[in-house]
Amino acid sequence: MTRKGSTRAAGARRKSRGDTQSPLNATPPMPPGGRQLGAWFDHASASAACAFFPRFLRFTEGEWAGQPFELQPWQRDRVIRPLFGWKRADKTRLIRTVYLEVAKKNGKSELAGGIGIIMLCADNEYGAQVYCTAIDKDQAKITFNKSCRMVGLSEPLKGVLEVYKTAIFCPELMASFKPLSSNIATKYGFNPSCNLADETHAWRDGTLFQVVHDGFAGRRQPLEVLMTTAGEYHYGWGWEQHEYALKVRDGLIEDPSFLPVIFAAEEDDDWTDEKVWAKANPNLGVSVKVDFLKGQVAKAKHNETLEGNFKRFHLDLWTSIGAKPISVKDWRACTGDLDVDALAKSLEGRDCYGGLDLASLYYAQGRYAEAEPLLKRALAIKEKVLGSEHPSVATSLNGLAVLYQAKGRYAEAEPLYRRALAIWEKALDPEHPNVAKALLNYAVLLRATGRSDEAERIETRAKAIRAKYTR
Repeated sequence: MTRKGSTRAAGARRKSRGDTQSPLNATPPMPPGGRQLGAWFDHASASAACAFFPRFLRFTEGEWAGQPFELQPWQRDRVIRPLFGWKRADKTRLIRTVYLEVAKKNGKSELAGGIGIIMLCADNEYGAQVYCTAIDKDQAKITFNKSCRMVGLSEPLKGVLEVYKTAIFCPELMASFKPLSSNIATKYGFNPSCNLADETHAWRDGTLFQVVHDGFAGRRQPLEVLMTTAGEYHYGWGWEQHEYALKVRDGLIEDPSFLPVIFAAEEDDDWTDEKVWAKANPNLGVSVKVDFLKGQVAKAKHNETLEGNFKRFHLDLWTSIGAKPISVKDWRACTGDLDVDALAKSLEGRDCYGGLDLASLYYAQGRYAEAEPLLKRALAIKEKVLGSEHPSVATSLNGLAVLYQAKGRYAEAEPLYRRALAIWEKALDPEHPNVAKALLNYAVLLRATGRSDEAERIETRAKAIRAKYTR
């Protein structure tokens, strides 16, 4: 946490190491592949990190406000002990990335805030730079603000740390803890030691994350904590991280530096069954109230949109926004070998239609030159057959704009985004999920062309639209 001779900041760490190992403090499983890095378990470090929470941190909201931050068993055994206990042969942390996916209101933000404070002043890192990152400033400030309140409620920490509106500062270590500003890509001398990435399901791409990650190059044991609730199936950078976490968890990828912690129901579970709720809510009966979930289920039984929201936000199941959800299980059941002869026989005498989105395939493969004429042709056909104001025309306009943006042809992409937005707002609704998607795409273009203020306003609007479908 500090160089030899440091006083008060070091005191917090020395006190927390006073805990002795209890029967509950068993050694967690070694991450597969850890032996190749000389992995060993440091019980003293694990116990110190666990003891830090109730000794120096206080809950900040609700019925527990001001009370010691007692870790729940899942927080202690699935996150904190493995993270701070497993070491490499060189005595640095084995785990460099924690992926925490859990339903809403299970305390992930306060847990991350506590980890951030440890990384700020109890990690032996002089000049530490801890950041909270998210798709917008308001979201990034959620974990940061909780950390500020934790410091304000802790007499020992108030003597070590200084809290400001946009930073927590540790003078003895010249260390800082901040919410990350949106124009981080323009900054120089960036040397982060910890990134607390919030609600990654909403991250359209990984640009911000990569900027922070690349800054880790000069740190001996940097840490990334990715926190999220389930999002939109097969959408964005957050989905990619979810898929990677599943592969590490299931042993398909060996990455001892990556700790996947996922609490979710199964696709074929009965979503109305109280026993199922506990799978995605390890804090059920603590911070997540059973009566509240019962009320949500009662409403969702008669509303397909609410059903999808409940499955996503309270069972941690990745679904689709604004429509009855298609389960991942049903989607994947459509894959596999096809008996063409049997299919042809079953369709004999019937009108059949088929299609292939070849343009999207080319785009995904980076074959933009081949994708562009197909997108233009599809747009022309739709305008002729459906009319220039049809929502399907807006879909093609948005797709072509995304391609132009990927090629850096911003001047051509912008009017297409604007036209798509106008069509969707008129034909659907100004607060339709498609409008939110288009706004977020457009905001990326605005930031790329140096119009961050305008982008922020648009992102705020998109966030408000999405919030309507998450209540």
